[in-house]
Amino acid sequence: MRMQQSFSSTIRRAFVVGTLALASAGHADAVTFDFNQFLSGGGGGPIQSKEGQTARGAGAHVCVDVTEARETSGNRVIFYIWSAIPQPKSRLTTIAFDTGRHTDLFRDVSVVVQPRGVKAQVTPGQSHAFLRSLTPDFTIRFSRLERPAPGQLAAGLAPGNSIMLAATLGPGKTFANVISALTEGLNPATASSGLRLGVIVAYLLGGPPPGVGSIHDDGGFVIQSGSRWCRRS
Repeated sequence: MRMQQSFSSTIRRAFVVGTLALASAGHADAVTFDFNQFLSGGGGGPIQSKEGQTARGAGAHVCVDVTEARETSGNRVIFYIWSAIPQPKSRLTTIAFDTGRHTDLFRDVSVVVQPRGVKAQVTPGQSHAFLRSLTPDFTIRFSRLERPAPGQLAAGLAPGNSIMLAATLGPGKTFANVISALTEGLNPATASSGLRLGVIVAYLLGGPPPGVGSIHDDGGFVIQSGSRWCRRS
């Protein structure tokens, strides 16, 4: 119990540091979401099991602030993403942007602040079975800064860590257009045509023990609503 409390305290301290860094970078108030909708993957086992519920609920602990950058040109939107999944071995391995019908919303996406210990790289959108309802336009993947040791966890964003991404707006587009596209993406009736963000997370239950290939504790998640929990963090 004390170890879990200590880990939670460490995460919250990291949130404070990250929030202060975000504010000092000169950004407006954020609209905050969490990735609370499980899409596909192993998901920790049957949904009715304790493990399945824990794994499928982990996306509620992955948060994103969406802010308008205060720049002279006013043509960038900042996506500040962090993980507070209680399982310390969990790793967010992929971030995906699906703009739906708004294909001219962003010209590009770039990494502004790299997470600790890994390197994030933006690539053209790549579909994935765990994000089965998304057709990504941009995909962010993680790699190690050093050669991995045998049996080491996959590269990705660990709990308590964060990444800052910047999306350059297309010609004539504004922050209001982004919020409108996000709202469209959150509505189940129009989700496929709106802007949606998805993530893939591995080791939702800590990964397999030695000698076991997999415990199927991975999955894909998408933002579904605004988050009061993330704002409190």
